Amino acid sequence: MQYVLTTIIVLIAVTCTVTGMAITATFPDYFLAREGGSGVAFPDPGPNAVFQTVMACHGIDCGAEALAAAPDNLTVPEKMAMAARSCGLSARVEAGLSLADLGAVVSENGPVVAALDGGRYAVVTGVGGGNVTLESGVSLSAADFEALWAGGECLVIGGPAAS
Repeated sequence: MQYVLTTIIVLIAVTCTVTGMAITATFPDYFLAREGGSGVAFPDPGPNAVFQTVMACHGIDCGAEALAAAPDNLTVPEKMAMAARSCGLSARVEAGLSLADLGAVVSENGPVVAALDGGRYAVVTGVGGGNVTLESGVSLSAADFEALWAGGECLVIGGPAAS
């Protein structure tokens, strides 16, 4: 049984990686490296691209239209959560997380959207070994990532919402 679960997890990880690479190749302008306040170059794909990337990991093609339908008085992460829920997934915005909390959330739910300073967003795919790995393949030291991470906030998208 454990072998089957491990195989499923590996297949999901490979699917997310391949999907991310395809999205990066299709929309290269979203993934231009820009320099953050800490002097670290990181990808800045924009909220639509990071949302689409995480939704694709859940097998859902949901994009900018879903975000545009959300009320203007919501924050971008709240709009992403609302759009994910409209596609039948569970979604929540977490704030005040530590790096250890983020690692636990990623381990449990898969890729998450992290809100960075300056209104930027990144898809976090892994936390461990003193590094944070982003969907684009960039690996930042924990200290560099924490310097960019706005208030420990992230969007967590899970499986189908309970009815």
